[in-house]
Amino acid sequence: MCAFVVLFYFVQTVFLLPLFKSLKLTFFNFISGQPISVYDTIGRWHVIDAMAESYYSWTPYKYAMCNPIMFIDPNGLWDVTVHAYNDREQYGYGVAIVTDRHGNEVARYDVRVSGQHHDRMAKNGDTPTGVYDIPDEKMWMSGGSVASYGPNHRLILYTESGEAEESGRDLFRAHGGRQGENDTKQEPDEPLQKTNGCIRMYDDDIANMKTLTDGLTANDAEEVGGQLKVINDLEMTGVEGNSVEVQYNVPEKELDYWQNIVNSFLNGE
Repeated sequence: MCAFVVLFYFVQTVFLLPLFKSLKLTFFNFISGQPISVYDTIGRWHVIDAMAESYYSWTPYKYAMCNPIMFIDPNGLWDVTVHAYNDREQYGYGVAIVTDRHGNEVARYDVRVSGQHHDRMAKNGDTPTGVYDIPDEKMWMSGGSVASYGPNHRLILYTESGEAEESGRDLFRAHGGRQGENDTKQEPDEPLQKTNGCIRMYDDDIANMKTLTDGLTANDAEEVGGQLKVINDLEMTGVEGNSVEVQYNVPEKELDYWQNIVNSFLNGE
């Protein structure tokens, strides 16, 4: 099925659209009977996304940031999205953004997503990309090594799709640990130490996340655990080596897109 979709898209984009344009053919909306134009760009809405104000760096006509498979929330749950770098060997940190069931950002935290090696599909490697399920109830656990996990609770994550599921790995958590008196100094210059694939957070941040999400669920019966997604969409911003001083920036291609729009408008094209 996947191969058929790819083939169809290739034929449509490379052969059919140019042919229709060269012959000046017109498509018709079979519901309204009105003619519609032939666009090079596929998969765009013609109305503004209802959550556009929450994602000002994207055109408001791009539903789910052009990734409706990854960014879909049919049940309205609180979620976490971890924005990371693809090259974790050079940039092992990311940004975790927590949103409520309405899609509003309620917190963001610096995290580390690099493991003992950088093969995300192998045991003890970097945190795999993909979707993790956050249990609706009893999503937090405690106990175990204070040195490894810190003095606070840790968030339970079950693999659901993407590299996370394909890797066959399990026991993923978001937790603190290896800080202050518990820091074993695997990497003396790093404020957050590597894990075996889990998501490392500052001890104060993981405690804050639990307090915050407990408050969401306590104040709204429909606010329960949703999903945690890990995506590699951060880009280098001139920082050498690992650093938690990262920001979730607009990708360069997105800036180029908007600059081209502005130039076209100013030049009357």
